[in-house]
Amino acid sequence: MASPRCRCRPHYRSNRQLGRGSGDHNYRPVRIFLRDEDQHLRGGILADLWGGWMHITYLWVDDDLRGRDYGTQLLQAAEGEARTHGCHHVHVETFSFQGAPFL
Repeated sequence: MASPRCRCRPHYRSNRQLGRGSGDHNYRPVRIFLRDEDQHLRGGILADLWGGWMHITYLWVDDDLRGRDYGTQLLQAAEGEARTHGCHHVHVETFSFQGAPFL
């Protein structure tokens, strides 16, 4: 089996309602997925861009692919999208038990 590839083609869907109350109409969801050669989902990052921030809600990589820089590739791709759309800050949601291996 060939190594899975990080496909860095985000899927956007504009959401105008979020910006109505704040005046910021630049909301964009970012969805970047890691798929193997059979197109099975092996990881991904789900984030939202709004108000100069990227809010990362989910980042995952299948257990058997961890330690191969796929998570780094996903984060770098999302960061690139955030910079392209004027974001200068990132907020990541996690629990302390999830983040401990990365400290």
